[in-house]
Amino acid sequence: MFRVSIRLLAKERVVVLCTGNSCRSHMAEGLINKFLGSRYEAVSAGTKPTGYVHPLAIKALAEVGADISNHHSKHTDDIKGEYELAITVCDNALQGKPEWLDNSVHISFEDPADATGSEEEQLAVFRAIRDQIKDKIVPFLSTRTTSSQKRFTSTTTLESVQDYYGKVLNTNKDLKTTACTAAGRPPLLIRDIIKTIPKEVNEKFYGCGTPIPTALSGLTVLDLGSGSGRDAYIASALAGSAGKVIGIDMTDEQLEVAKRHVDEFSKTLGHAPNMTFQKGYIEDIRGAGVQDGTVDMVLSNCVINLSPDKPAVLQGAYDCLKVGGELYFSDVYCDRRLPQEARDNEVLWGECISGALYIEDFIRESQKVGFADPRVLEVSEIVVQDPELANICGNARFYSITYRLFKLPEMLETKCEDYGQYALYKGTIPGSPHTYVLDDHHVLEKNKPFLVCGNTAAMLGEDGVSWLSPHFEIVGDRSVHYGLFDCSPVASASSSAPAPSPGGCC
Repeated sequence: MFRVSIRLLAKERVVVLCTGNSCRSHMAEGLINKFLGSRYEAVSAGTKPTGYVHPLAIKALAEVGADISNHHSKHTDDIKGEYELAITVCDNALQGKPEWLDNSVHISFEDPADATGSEEEQLAVFRAIRDQIKDKIVPFLSTRTTSSQKRFTSTTTLESVQDYYGKVLNTNKDLKTTACTAAGRPPLLIRDIIKTIPKEVNEKFYGCGTPIPTALSGLTVLDLGSGSGRDAYIASALAGSAGKVIGIDMTDEQLEVAKRHVDEFSKTLGHAPNMTFQKGYIEDIRGAGVQDGTVDMVLSNCVINLSPDKPAVLQGAYDCLKVGGELYFSDVYCDRRLPQEARDNEVLWGECISGALYIEDFIRESQKVGFADPRVLEVSEIVVQDPELANICGNARFYSITYRLFKLPEMLETKCEDYGQYALYKGTIPGSPHTYVLDDHHVLEKNKPFLVCGNTAAMLGEDGVSWLSPHFEIVGDRSVHYGLFDCSPVASASSSAPAPSPGGCC
């Protein structure tokens, strides 16, 4: 087994200024840190601070999950330091901002503290200003290229990825490594679906696995970096008429292919179209129109490594998932951090090699956003076929790994704990009538009791929270604790490639 790591970008420091530092600037600070916290660190201050934070500002922010109850009113002198950007949110602050804040933008809002009437009427004004701040400042910052992103890449920009996949590659036969071609053979059920997918969609597919669970009936599925749409088309067939599939991609050429065949494929399935494709960036899932807590399953196939802001992708995936949902994805990982020459190579970037995730950092970042116990499902080694590119990579070894990250807040622990529980698989998952593989060391046979730790019990359906719960029965609860659970991985069958360590405690 393997662990997954990530190249982290430094957060950019932003200061928000108003006059009194009691309402608007605090709301902006809270919203930036809430929705863009993986990219920005925001503080706020006032040119003439009032000395308090308005309680209705605190209440309005709490309604959208942003806690500013510990904020206090500050003078600009109190926060003097180095900031990449200042945002003034009132005209007086624009006139009175200190000279040391030379890089600034002005986005002005009415002062909600001027509202009159009952507390509920005043709160309605605070809510309106809160929403205006969110609708103006958050999109502005989310589409802005930070200085850390500029430092991170020269030729390896989002534009070069768009060009590589939209213009340089004609079909998957043009690839120079095995990274962006499917690893291993998909299950029979999925192979049968692939045969029905239009030829152009299949030929434009670039992926490093088949990260698609088969039990998607009736679920809402999000495909990050959907490309030509092949995985979304598979998910569409599995989700059925009661399900919904959304694909997000930034490449116009790929989106055109994906959209072109939707009606044709839906007729093949015998139901109305249940999938849509939207232009957007996987670093800004919310900006692409996907709201928090609305998705059962997030898929991604060899795409996250192409992102210059991987923590933002993980955070966005966690936020858009319902409790009990899952990020189920394949990507490219490396056994070390790559040298700068490899990271700056445009072809290696487009081939998913330059952005390969080094494992330990990814585990930490996943746990930071809430995916407490990442599980490895499949591993296969990737070969850099081009001699010149192989020389740039040196002794680094690359792997395609399918990971499973469950959103189960307050149910997953940092260690595998033993509560005497066991799971029974009902045999109801399509394509798996006799056996279900949760990960590389949890294989459950139908109706056979299988001892599980608390984390595995939660993933399989304890208390009916996980999306897998209809297919499993969990026997026992957590009322009695028996110490640590032996959740050691089964030894790797391959002797030629080092197996990655499992995420979390398992």
